[in-house]
Amino acid sequence: MVRASITMEMTKEELLYELNQKELQIEQLTRELASYRNFFHGRKIAVSAEVAPSTEGESNCLEHQKDRRTFDIIESALLANEFLCQLEQFQIDEMINAMQPMMFGPEQWIIRQGEFGSKLYVLEDGKVQVTKDSQFLRVMEAPCVFGELAILYHCERTASIKTLCNCRVWALERRIFHAVMVNTAKSKHDELVTLMTKSKMQKMFTEEQIDELADSAKDEEWVFRAEVDQCQLEGKLFLVVAGQIEK
Repeated sequence: MVRASITMEMTKEELLYELNQKELQIEQLTRELASYRNFFHGRKIAVSAEVAPSTEGESNCLEHQKDRRTFDIIESALLANEFLCQLEQFQIDEMINAMQPMMFGPEQWIIRQGEFGSKLYVLEDGKVQVTKDSQFLRVMEAPCVFGELAILYHCERTASIKTLCNCRVWALERRIFHAVMVNTAKSKHDELVTLMTKSKMQKMFTEEQIDELADSAKDEEWVFRAEVDQCQLEGKLFLVVAGQIEK
């Protein structure tokens, strides 16, 4: 959960506990994100008992229209989240496209502690209150993210979220998130394999090696006229996907 102001009602010990729990949660979510990146190495995506849809493009057919302002608000909230900001931009874009709108009036529950959830939420407009074990924790204002654990695990909600005014929320289902992650990973992998087989790398590596290289490749962006130090290039193999370079 982001952009949340901690009230003075929390003691120092409670605040330290909350921060420690948040750090553990981020570590856990980061490990699960790594499992998606290893998808094409034959490892299982151990994120829930549900099976992600395997039909390519399924996430695309579930797109919900958003204007530029709404898209930017949702994006800013996702990028401010310690876990979700680690996703690649094209994955974030697909997530935003698949999110569906929800409207809540004042004093309505969006999340109840103890219930099993399957949605991640982004608050576009409004203000919500967070409670845990019936104790007030904080107030969060838009834009912010909450419920992110639910898109990875079939687990109980750890806190309750209640609206304080009219709120506009965007929701993403776990199964759609899984579909986005798998489909975008496969799309990126296939794109890299195609580029590699059309380059000099085809003569340097076997098909299996190219497949493994595509899995482990990481994106790097260099701005126009950027000078890259030789030490940054040592021990690395680069494939120019877009643009031109001059030696």
